[in-house]
Amino acid sequence: MTDLGTFGGVNSFPVWLNDVGEIVGEADLTGSAVTHLHHAFLWNDGVMTNLGTLGSTSHAEGVNSSVQVAGRSRLGAPSSVLQHAFLWENGGPMMDLGSLGTNSTAVAINSQGQIVGASRINATTNHAFLWEDGGPMIDLNTLVAVNPSGLTLVCAFNINDRGEITGLGAPPGVVPTGCGDPGQHPFLLIPCGAGEAPSCEDPSVH
Repeated sequence: MTDLGTFGGVNSFPVWLNDVGEIVGEADLTGSAVTHLHHAFLWNDGVMTNLGTLGSTSHAEGVNSSVQVAGRSRLGAPSSVLQHAFLWENGGPMMDLGSLGTNSTAVAINSQGQIVGASRINATTNHAFLWEDGGPMIDLNTLVAVNPSGLTLVCAFNINDRGEITGLGAPPGVVPTGCGDPGQHPFLLIPCGAGEAPSCEDPSVH
């Protein structure tokens, strides 16, 4: 068992492990019991690297084998409710991925650097997002070619190297307020033309 340590504070929390043994998460800074400061970290071969922030605190959620890290960071003081998804790579600095309205958080990243997560549109609405190729952030609901269930895609939790995305959606009659709210259903998105999915150009698809 290996103790990964902290940045001088009391606690640290690992979230994801990639195929080459690199770990990401968050770790407390010195004096964090008073300031409540924690920063995203990348741990590799005994070294914990502080990934910094977009403002005050940060939390890493995923890392791929190209050492691209995705997560979320507060834009203001630790007490601020405003936070944005970030991408960290090649030693930084963090890239602010923006939002679909106010807040956003990145949850997963695949080997192509495609990032998925959730973003708040307004005070009552949350939508799943995809970020790729330098952005901007895209509302996944705008990319769905066939949606017989009528689900509103609320949160995306994972994306594999084929671009398939899983998450939670709100069926008709359920307000898409937050991730994991009562009444939500799991979804699977398959890129058009991949595997058994119909082609987006197929005129029979509606």
